[in-house]
Amino acid sequence: MLIAKVNGNEIVEIADYKAMFPNTSFPESGPEAEWYSLVSCLPVCVFVPYDSATQQLEPCTPYIQDGVVYTDRKSTRLNSSHRCISYAVFCLKK
Repeated sequence: MLIAKVNGNEIVEIADYKAMFPNTSFPESGPEAEWYSLVSCLPVCVFVPYDSATQQLEPCTPYIQDGVVYTDRKSTRLNSSHRCISYAVFCLKK
């Protein structure tokens, strides 16, 4: 599971929570909600940004919205332990 270390509204680092806090024991499900605020971290949601007007994948700078850091899959390694993975797939008929 990826987490982001934040300083105010600035994203300092995005990494796996076990790598960022190697000497900390976590439940199998990962960090609990109140732990994030104690260590100035936020959960990360990885997604594939898609511009429907140009029909192209677009790069995305990581950003914070509603207490979650959103980033594209190119900004970090993608694996099955991510908290949230969203894909937009569009099929067009001619």
